[in-house]
Amino acid sequence: MKTFLTTAVIVGLALTGFYGTANETNSAVQPEQLFSRHYEITTETFVSNLKRLAGTKENESDLQMLLRFFKQNGIEIKNPEAVFWKEENNELFVRATEVHQDKIERLVVAIHDNVPPSKVH
Repeated sequence: MKTFLTTAVIVGLALTGFYGTANETNSAVQPEQLFSRHYEITTETFVSNLKRLAGTKENESDLQMLLRFFKQNGIEIKNPEAVFWKEENNELFVRATEVHQDKIERLVVAIHDNVPPSKVH
């Protein structure tokens, strides 16, 4: 009987360690919540100022240049975050974490006003 109880306790402990206890919560990292912001921009002015602030690269689209500028300023847009730019409608749509949104807003203001990002608070 002692052998059976000892074996049952050992198996029980092993299974608890393998499957976790009933009281444990799922400790998987939850993705950060994404927020959407819409910016109305004057595309011609915005692109012109962005080229001055970010510099141009051969065969780079305006959106690629904007994403590079964001990255140069500490914001790397990674899936599921996204930036959509409808140049013909003067619209910039950003879906990102709240922290990134606040930084992106400052950068959009910097580009629009043609000032270095460090000057925008």
